[in-house]
Amino acid sequence: MNKKNFAVIGCGLVGSRWHSHVYHALPQCNLKAVCDLDINSAKKTASMYHVPKYTGDYLDIANDDEIDAVSIATPDHLHKEIALSCINAGKHILVEKPLAKKSQESKQILEASREKNTILAVDFHNRVNPNFINAKQIIDSGKIGEIQYMNAKLNNSLNVPKTMLKWSNNSSPLWFLGSHTLDLGRWLVNSEIESVYSVSQNKILKTAGINSPDFYLSTINFINGSYMVMENAWILPNSEPVVFNFKFEIVGSDGTIYINSSDHRSVQVFESQNHYLPDIIAGESFNDEVTGPEANHVSRISGFVYESIARFADAVCYKTEPLANGRDGHAVTHGLESIEKSASTFQPVLL
Repeated sequence: MNKKNFAVIGCGLVGSRWHSHVYHALPQCNLKAVCDLDINSAKKTASMYHVPKYTGDYLDIANDDEIDAVSIATPDHLHKEIALSCINAGKHILVEKPLAKKSQESKQILEASREKNTILAVDFHNRVNPNFINAKQIIDSGKIGEIQYMNAKLNNSLNVPKTMLKWSNNSSPLWFLGSHTLDLGRWLVNSEIESVYSVSQNKILKTAGINSPDFYLSTINFINGSYMVMENAWILPNSEPVVFNFKFEIVGSDGTIYINSSDHRSVQVFESQNHYLPDIIAGESFNDEVTGPEANHVSRISGFVYESIARFADAVCYKTEPLANGRDGHAVTHGLESIEKSASTFQPVLL
């Protein structure tokens, strides 16, 4: 087998546990290098997956002629320069959502990829979430008629902006969560966005020293006449059984689909002092304290968050289509940017 060489830039939870794991596990991939500004994080990830090269400078990855493809798993606001450097060096890239936080930047990345004829993919992994694959098949079959509106709710508990994300001041619930729901809306109804209207509030997170709105409540009008109401918040109580609350309602002219993609309660665990709802479909968990072969106790990938990364590997190795391409990434960035503008001006925005 003629393997392709992959690298991962950004060795946080997503870059290390998801991207690096997939390239380590897939037989068609060779995980050649990992990178993080925190060199200790890069070293730790390299140790977990026996990666021969680790670095603190993304240009070491971009300028390595032996590397074919790169995952960019850095914080939301740090995608543009890394992406352009890798594309200009002729590398295929998979960028964690969102592609960029400004449509001007996402357009630059898209145009550079077209000029260099490289693969540009964006990790909208809910496109392979079994719940939404099922919904997409039903919609496309026509069984619930024409889609009238969707109600998408994807929220986090306060733990996410206050503890989990060290860079929450440079993001928001709209960019961190709304990128998923807006992409799903476009994908499910197969239509582009015509206009948006949104409101937001900045109270709770502000008192915690976080420079982000607490929530966005948005209405999206699609060109085909469908609508979506989108709720994205970072202020749910930490007593929530999981850190995200993900509900989706799809109303057609001849039927309705209800999706619970968070606390589906297929498995419920009640301990003497705690209760929780294990994630049984998204992916495998890892032990941070274990390194070496014991850390890689899963010999192959399982779960839709891994599958979306594997689709990029397939695109690079077997010339298949990526799950979501640069055009999808740019459309979502443009839509989110417009929602942000609407919330700040209290006016609808026509795309």
